[in-house]
Amino acid sequence: MIRRPIVNRIRHKASTGDTSAVRCWSCRGPAIVLAGVCLLSVLCLAPPECLGDITEGLKAYNRGDYAVAFRKFAPLAERGDIKAQYYIGYMYLNGEGIPANYNEAFRWLSKAAAKGNSKAMFHLGFMYYSGQWAPCDYAEVERLFSGAAQRGEAIAQFALGQMYYEGKGGPRDYVEAIAWFRKAAQGGIASAQHNLGVMYEHGWGVEQNQSEAAKWFLKAAEKGAAESQFRIGLMYADGNGVERNYVLAYMWLSLAAAQGEENAIASSDSLTAKMSAEEVSRAQEMTREWRKSHH
Repeated sequence: MIRRPIVNRIRHKASTGDTSAVRCWSCRGPAIVLAGVCLLSVLCLAPPECLGDITEGLKAYNRGDYAVAFRKFAPLAERGDIKAQYYIGYMYLNGEGIPANYNEAFRWLSKAAAKGNSKAMFHLGFMYYSGQWAPCDYAEVERLFSGAAQRGEAIAQFALGQMYYEGKGGPRDYVEAIAWFRKAAQGGIASAQHNLGVMYEHGWGVEQNQSEAAKWFLKAAEKGAAESQFRIGLMYADGNGVERNYVLAYMWLSLAAAQGEENAIASSDSLTAKMSAEEVSRAQEMTREWRKSHH
């Protein structure tokens, strides 16, 4: 059984593409886990005389000086600059540099989305999806997510796949879900990679393939997705989809356990009974090395 997504604050690192800093929706259950994702850059359509101002605004935003960024973006947005309109809407949505104001966020995101800004489309769609800041309207959500997804916005591709998976606004469609998850996974979205692993594991919308499931779980696990770490750990322990390897199993289960996966704690404890002291020591060293290289 899949629980409804929980709305979390969305963070955007425009300059770095840092996926670890982005939070979207989370959904726990045996099938789909939503996690951190990245947003892609969009074209600045400002006239040449505005480029200096938009650049200064972006620099201020990326160093966290939101008040300055807002002052730089505001006049550009009023003059119709699409990128500035997106940023103003996004900053109102998250209360960056100014108090949060969802009416203003909706207004500015709508302006930018109407002109084809893919990020604005996604965030506006998210406002409709949540039903907290705009009336819940799945038809409008699908239209906006589709527009952003077709423009290559990886997070929108993931979100659209999630809608098809859950049957939001229409019948559940695993084939469409996996098609959009694949696009998002290829764009580096860890939660989409995890979802692909789950769907290959169970044969939902695709022919069941444990090796393919392991491949996608491993990609998401490398990005730090706890449930993917747990699942690939079990697969190494059982020799399911991969060659059995207790050392790798212990490492992944330990990493998942450190993130609070309770089942991983029990699984790693039971695994030690099958391992030699040398194997346990090597696995513990590999776990420490993985943490160092990923922090």
